[in-house]
Parts: sequence; C-alpha cells; structure tokens
Amino acid sequence: MPTYQCKFIREGEVVQETRDAENESLLIIALQNEGVIPLNVSESKDTFLGLLFPSTASGLKVSQKDIGIFTRELATLLSAGLPLDRSLSVLINLTEDGSPINQMTENILEKVKSGAPLSDALDAQNKVFSRFYLNMIRAGEAGGSLENVLERLADYLEQSKELRDTVSTAMIYPVILMVISFASVFLLLTFVVPQFTEMFENSGKELPIPTQVVVGAAEFLKSYWWALFAGFLLLVAVVKYELSDSKRRRVW
Repeated sequence: MPTYQCKFIREGEVVQETRDAENESLLIIALQNEGVIPLNVSESKDTFLGLLFPSTASGLKVSQKDIGIFTRELATLLSAGLPLDRSLSVLINLTEDGSPINQMTENILEKVKSGAPLSDALDAQNKVFSRFYLNMIRAGEAGGSLENVLERLADYLEQSKELRDTVSTAMIYPVILMVISFASVFLLLTFVVPQFTEMFENSGKELPIPTQVVVGAAEFLKSYWWALFAGFLLLVAVVKYELSDSKRRRVW
C-alpha cells in the first residue's frame, strides 16, 4: 500500500503526517471525514534505506546557523523600512552565489514576487523551516508585526544554537570513552580471547562458567559480527522511520 505525506489543518494548526492509503483520492476523503482540512497530499518516496542514508538531492541543505543569520538580517532590513521583496534582494546580494542559503533566498523571493505571503514561501522550501518557525511567521503576518516576530525568532535560534553547542561539547568526552570501551571489548573478544581458547581446551579441565560465557561471546562475535552490525543499522532505520511522522512520534 502506498505511503503519502499529508499536510492539513487540524484545530487551527497546520499538521504534517505520513499516512498509508490505496490512492490519493481515498486518503483525501478519509482526512475530510476526520474533520480536518487537507492542504497537500503527495506520495512519499521514503524507505528504510533512504531514512538511514538521507539524500540532499531533493532539497537544499541549509544549516541552522545560516537560517539564524537569514532571520536576523531580514528582521533588521524590515525594521529599517525596506519592503519584503527589496529586503530579500539585499540578502541575495550579501550571500555567496550558488550557496544553499543564496539559492533558498532566491526561491523565497520568486514566491513572494508571485504574490505568495512570506510564510507560504518559507513553507515551500522543502522542510528547511520548522513548523514552529512557520507558525510564528504566520502570526506575525496576521498581526502586522513581522519584523518583531523575526527578531524574536532570531533570538530563539541563537539561544538554541548556543544550547546545542554546549550539549555537544559536553557529550564529546563521554562519547569518546564509550567508543574506546566498545572498541577495546571488541578487540579483546575477537583477537585476544581466541588465542587462549585452544590453551583452555588442551588443559583438559572444565572451565568455570564465567570463562565459558566469555569464550562463547568471543566465538559468537567473531562469527556473526556482521549480523550485529546489520541489526544496529536496522534499528537506527526503524527509529528514524517512527520519528519521521508526528503521530508516531507522539506515541514514542
């Protein structure tokens, strides 16, 4: 059964979910029966392999740092009294030609010039902007205070980046210790323990249970390490697949 990416309005909030259906028409009818307003339904091409090794070919890879700079500079230009299209043109000139942020800004400007509001232009950038970001922009457009909302979003993005950097820095040392520990255990079980196995067998004595467990683990790891690695990759793919949909993510 095909899988579809659905975007709809539920209780005044734009929601995006992944649904299975026989075809697009039946899915739209099912959404309408739920009392929601369908906005967009498209067949999903996501697979376990695609989720495990995501490709950037389908969209621009814009960093959170670039989004923060884009938000701050756009807020500054709008606060200075420049119209939206002129502000976007200035940002295009300030960025490197051909860079992801440059291409994204050009796409946004093209949408704005065609008559789309800024929120819709941002929403069309293939999930570059979060739902929270888009909802804040829509609120700013509705309230006539877009530049103030952009300033607050810029502050939020900068604080979020600082927090992520702090957490990442704090996690480096534990991660290094964990990797070294796993590597040490792997080397011991696959290279060191097998060298003593023959000596244990020639001793003619029954080995203690803990020693038998270690020898058995070494033999299993040496013979089936590829299965453990494949299982780990499958687990990562399943977790990413489950978290890719907002409905399943709430269950987790």
